[in-house]
Amino acid sequence: MHVRTKALSGAALALIFVGGACGSTDDETASPTTVSSAPATTGAAAAKEVAVTGVDYAYEGVPKKVAPGTVVKFTNTSTKEVHEIVALKVKDGENRPMSTLLKLPEAEQETVGEFQGVAIALPGKPTLTPRGPVTLAQPGRYLLVCNIKTDADPAAYEAAMQKPGPPADVPGGPPHWEKGMASEVTVA
Repeated sequence: MHVRTKALSGAALALIFVGGACGSTDDETASPTTVSSAPATTGAAAAKEVAVTGVDYAYEGVPKKVAPGTVVKFTNTSTKEVHEIVALKVKDGENRPMSTLLKLPEAEQETVGEFQGVAIALPGKPTLTPRGPVTLAQPGRYLLVCNIKTDADPAAYEAAMQKPGPPADVPGGPPHWEKGMASEVTVA
């Protein structure tokens, strides 16, 4: 799936929700995950967090199900690849498998889901969340994908992130989702 956001700047704009993103596919079982509760500071219920790790070319730690309001804490352990996690909430009633949704024509992609957030991590650098934490707020089905191009130069990507405007097209091979970096999670 190829979803672009129009309000972000720099590399964070490289939000292309394209089929089969970086990570596990809808046919794979979810990896074990770390879920923790952060202390509440205002008497509200504690926020839940799930730790997801980007590796070449998969996500580790994506559970099958999380509670509404779960925050995704993303890290990248690759020493050579930039990775991101783009969250897309699939519209209620959309039951096609992730593999089908990710292969839809671009004109149809934005009709099946809504962008929820992105976290980007260059090798050996802290994770960036240009729109704030990636939060899986509402109940439903979510797709998680990496749209970064295979073998994209991390230095070129970092330089592109510093420029305002739409995302720069950093040269590279197919997007990571084509290599299997995509996953699905249910919020209930």
